[in-house]
Amino acid sequence: MKWSGNALASDMDNRIPAWPLMFAFGFGVAASAACGAPSTPALAPSIVTPVTAPPAPNATSPSVSPPVNSPVNSPARPVVATVDAAAVRALFDRWLAAQNAGTFDVYSSLYAERFNGTKRVGRVARTYDRKGWLADRGRMFTAPMQVTAANLEITTSSQSATVTFTQTYAQKSFRDVGTKQLVVLATPDGLKITREEMMASAPAVAVDDVMPVLKVAGEYYIALSDTAPDAPAGAFESLGGGQGYDYSGRRKVSLTAADPTGRRGQEFFMYPGGARCKVSDVYDIAFGTPHFMTSQAWRTGDTDGDGVADEKPLAEAEQNEQGVNAHMLAGTVDKTCAGELALVSPGVEWTTVVDAGLEKRAVRAFAADASVKDAQEKFAAEGKTGTWYEQNTGDVNAVIFSDGRRKLVVVGAAWQSGGCGDFSATIYLVYEVVGTRLLPRGETVGLPSLAVATDAKRLPVLVIDTSLSSPDASGSYEYTRTIDWGYQDCPC
Repeated sequence: MKWSGNALASDMDNRIPAWPLMFAFGFGVAASAACGAPSTPALAPSIVTPVTAPPAPNATSPSVSPPVNSPVNSPARPVVATVDAAAVRALFDRWLAAQNAGTFDVYSSLYAERFNGTKRVGRVARTYDRKGWLADRGRMFTAPMQVTAANLEITTSSQSATVTFTQTYAQKSFRDVGTKQLVVLATPDGLKITREEMMASAPAVAVDDVMPVLKVAGEYYIALSDTAPDAPAGAFESLGGGQGYDYSGRRKVSLTAADPTGRRGQEFFMYPGGARCKVSDVYDIAFGTPHFMTSQAWRTGDTDGDGVADEKPLAEAEQNEQGVNAHMLAGTVDKTCAGELALVSPGVEWTTVVDAGLEKRAVRAFAADASVKDAQEKFAAEGKTGTWYEQNTGDVNAVIFSDGRRKLVVVGAAWQSGGCGDFSATIYLVYEVVGTRLLPRGETVGLPSLAVATDAKRLPVLVIDTSLSSPDASGSYEYTRTIDWGYQDCPC
């Protein structure tokens, strides 16, 4: 029996963290700043439906789009009580077909009035409300495009569904591949897309022997597997909220079952420090931040947002069990084995060094980079003054690592948008010091706190919070493994 599961996102761009805005901004029971309509709370565990992705479209064949409900002036209708996976799949098929057929009216009708979308192209990210999203996408529909989907997975609950898949988008000479997620909500007008985000823009690459370490509810876990496959597991144990998620919980994988990861009892080397630690227990551990109106209904019992409870509020343990949606297999280690990175073999830990002259050179190289200049043009086009990377966070930041022979510099900045539609960018560039030159080595998602090489010849894996940026065979940082915290709320 599968408890539910979503794969970890492999992200070349900064994975948006989960900010529980409901608490940050103090939304009330009748809050209106939602990206989806209120709905009845889920009273049963999620159901995951792996499905076969639709075939690649034939650009020469005609496309017939099924009818889509149009808003009409009619009496209020009750919100759909149950989200059916087949209905979600039908919505997804219409969404895909509309793009390949170029039928913008059908495409736009699939989005909820209260919607949030995050678009990433290269290292520049922008967040939109429905109006801004459709204005941006309308320009996309001016030329033929081809959009295909693979690895499609639909996770449903009683009021919403999450569709996760690998999207390939091609238009003219542009081609983009990565993980995308749609959040579908039951509304009085039927199922609508209330959130869309391109989670990654590079092919997923498995790094089996380099693993992030999480600290959840006071315990350390090694992230053993990006998914939680079917395996006999124990009772659900609530772990509560934390940084990046509102809910978390775990189920212990039975000792009598075959360990899906093969890692139980295995020794790892934990960094910083390189301490030897063994995995004692394996858990299906999960995280989530539901749409804030769903969480609100669970806590208050007010399922329709009228300020009056019409259902019994869910206990905290029930909220945790229903609030998680992103699953992984993780192994516990002794509390003395604190760390940020786990390796199956001893690594070479690079140390941070101070070199003011090198930092200044790196900042100049950053300012001259084409992607930074492109972001600056977009920043200025919105009427903003100055440079985007010298505001908002205060300055460009840099860190230098060395193994005693070589040096690696990471330099960058982040502008986090103040609301939907505002400019935002996250650019962190990696340079290797070769003689007097700074050799570009790709990019990462933030400023690393730790650098550890798997052997003395390789450049190090960079640790940014719980994300890992790993160099490829050529020494370029083009892959980042990030943790999926199950965020499904509106970030604005």
